[in-house]
Amino acid sequence: MGIIVSMIYRAIKFYTPRGIGTIFSTYEPDKIGEGQKKLKEAPPTVMKGVLSYMDTEEKIVVNEKYPEQTVIIGKQLPTNFKKKLQDLLRSNANVFAWTHADMTRIPRAIKVGGKPFNTKHKLNEYKLIKPVKQKKRRLGLDSNEATCKQVEELMKAGILRRVKNHLWIANRVMVKKSNGGYHKIEMVEEDKARHLSSDQIGQNLEAYVDDMVIKSTSEEDMLKDIQETFDRFRSVNMKLNPKKCSFGVEEGPFLGPLITKKGIRVNPSKVKAGVEKSLPFFKAREVLVMYLAASTESISVVLLAEREERQVPIYFVSRVLQRVELNYPGLEKLILALVHAARRLQRYFQAHPIRVLTNAPIKKTLTSLEKSGRIAKWTIELGEHDIEFKGHDSIKK
Repeated sequence: MGIIVSMIYRAIKFYTPRGIGTIFSTYEPDKIGEGQKKLKEAPPTVMKGVLSYMDTEEKIVVNEKYPEQTVIIGKQLPTNFKKKLQDLLRSNANVFAWTHADMTRIPRAIKVGGKPFNTKHKLNEYKLIKPVKQKKRRLGLDSNEATCKQVEELMKAGILRRVKNHLWIANRVMVKKSNGGYHKIEMVEEDKARHLSSDQIGQNLEAYVDDMVIKSTSEEDMLKDIQETFDRFRSVNMKLNPKKCSFGVEEGPFLGPLITKKGIRVNPSKVKAGVEKSLPFFKAREVLVMYLAASTESISVVLLAEREERQVPIYFVSRVLQRVELNYPGLEKLILALVHAARRLQRYFQAHPIRVLTNAPIKKTLTSLEKSGRIAKWTIELGEHDIEFKGHDSIKK
């Protein structure tokens, strides 16, 4: 009905003035199936006048057994001091977690400020509340593979163990991190920073949840401060992720923004990501093009803008049909797709005329005097927008 949707290939195909157009999902799995082509990545956008903090860093190998896991140090450091810093890091290589097996747990009872502190997890239960077992939800192929791989590694390390006859069951929730891994709940977040003695926090260290910054006034003091912090970590068996550690840098990201000698400023990498994902610039009352699609169980819409004889995708909206909607005729499903788009993309419908390219008699159905109650309702809802309908055959090729 105008558009062919492929969930397997994460793409849609539709007619355009220059032939058949294809739009792929912006998300791509790590593995590309046979017969599929990976989209060519656009060259990185260079932001003039902005010096990235990445230009002031260099990566070194601390553990020769794991050369792929590097630690960042400041590029501006003198050569002789870099050597001292590298020796310090390598002599404390056991502070870092190079594999899951290295995370051998924090002691169940430690002292914070001279007082005992319990680090055990506890599930707060009420006798009047029955255990909850969530309905099983399946993960995507890539998320499921990542889950199985990490669970296997954590079980080998003795961090996880198999439990039968669960009373409480919750589905897995995978949150992708910037380094490609996934978040796993280890312990109460607010307790992580409490493992450090209060006499260090505020003096040569600042901590917020599980993000920590060692601050020093000189290079020599920095070596002492790093060693002191490492000793504290070692005393409670806390491990660091080498991929997230930076030493001897004058500026760097902390909790999102970039911390520099001159103050806090916007992180260029975040700005760059925003620029690359930004939508095309629109002219006032510019006509936007829309294609509709409907299948047995779902409806889809793609909104585009015309740029130099080509169509630039703006938004792709889709949803699964519910109960009674599954029995709608094909034409009514297309109208429902348009209504759904008008609700989801309201700001575009209010600011721009929308040209719907379809050979289906949608306009005739909406303007007919003999129409069902729901179509009459949809007609009133769509009537507030500037929408025109054109068939594919009316487009000049």
